[in-house]
Amino acid sequence: MGFFKELIITTRLRNSEAGGRNFLPWDKTKTVALILDSKTASNKNLIDKFIYEADKLIDVYYLDIHVKDSAIKNFITFTKQEKSFFGLPNNKASAKIVKKKYDLLINASFSEMDYSSVLSNSIKATCKCGFESRADELDMVVKRKEGQDLMKYLDELVNYLKMIRN
Repeated sequence: MGFFKELIITTRLRNSEAGGRNFLPWDKTKTVALILDSKTASNKNLIDKFIYEADKLIDVYYLDIHVKDSAIKNFITFTKQEKSFFGLPNNKASAKIVKKKYDLLINASFSEMDYSSVLSNSIKATCKCGFESRADELDMVVKRKEGQDLMKYLDELVNYLKMIRN
């Protein structure tokens, strides 16, 4: 099953809109898609605080793919119903993706790398960043330090975005 899953992931990540690297400074970013998973994002209050302090329009794509019904209701949630046999986004997941283009996509899902990589590749964004790229699908990779929690990682990523000048 591992071989077929890798083949599907590679195929789905290869079908991206390749157009070179796009970098966008934080101060010019207005809309953000933030991908999180239930294991990484355990404290919703801290996520809400990050969203409030960012002062951007942020849509949170919350991966809770090991349960039938997510306890989180005000994020765009993905549960077992949106997961295929191979553990990847299915057609129901595609229907949940907001059909708009974001300025920035942040993949901060540390525990669901396969699912989040395919999902982030399906979301349209000018600049895509995260902690690890499966098949060169991200414009910017900011490595996560050993044991670094979500909020410290997001703060570090935003600091890098603030350093970009256009």
